[in-house]
Amino acid sequence: MSETIQQRRVYKFRTEPTALQADELERMAGTARFVWNWALHRSQTFYKTNKKGIPQAQLSNELTALKSEQPWLYDFDSQSLQQVLKNLKQAYQNHFNPSMRAGFPKRKTKKNAKQSFRIPLRLSFLYPHSEHNRVDG
Repeated sequence: MSETIQQRRVYKFRTEPTALQADELERMAGTARFVWNWALHRSQTFYKTNKKGIPQAQLSNELTALKSEQPWLYDFDSQSLQQVLKNLKQAYQNHFNPSMRAGFPKRKTKKNAKQSFRIPLRLSFLYPHSEHNRVDG
């Protein structure tokens, strides 16, 4: 009998954005940093009052509510914002896993040279001389 092994495809792209596109990418990285710091603070305050971690679903719902208070968050992809919450959850899991030897999650700052964000599923590219192309994860 042969086993079927499922593979996940991951694509990494290097882009040369225009000045306007670079500004938008910086805004997205800044938004991801804002959501990370907000979620980290929210997780820490929840733990102080309840002596347990905040459920992921509750944090996700609070992020949705935060969009009402901070309307500029609607300008950015919701999946990317939700991915920040998943990244924070993974950072906590890595910290508490003895084999990972990861430090406690820290606030993100503008001073860090690596400003990044992830786009989990749908991503579209418009090439100058072709139709609208879509990459599905």
